[in-house]
Amino acid sequence: FLPAKCLLAVADLGGFVSLWHVRPHPDAWRQVYHFSNLASVRRIDDNSLTLLQDRAAAIAVQGIKFARAKEDRRDLRLITADTHGLLRVWNPTKLVQQKGLVDVDLTDLFCSLANEAPTRQLA
Repeated sequence: FLPAKCLLAVADLGGFVSLWHVRPHPDAWRQVYHFSNLASVRRIDDNSLTLLQDRAAAIAVQGIKFARAKEDRRDLRLITADTHGLLRVWNPTKLVQQKGLVDVDLTDLFCSLANEAPTRQLA
């Protein structure tokens, strides 16, 4: 979970990773982006001695976490751990810029939700 952007990263055993806006963001419960945790197999073509990449099936994800660099808090990473024992570090910086995902003021958003919520009368 990335509180400053109300962004939740989720993954499943099918290797599917998705990013969602959650409350109190105005676009709560909308998927922002998704991708598959694909294995990249690198091999050398014996005839031309060039590096080739083959894409295999998606690998199940067991753990996922957002992280920021200590030196530059804008430097965002998404780290996944999969069932093949691989840790992958994804750089969502370009995605954040393309989707216009800006930091939000959580206090203001929660207050606005509280003001919109119907009040209950206690008997």
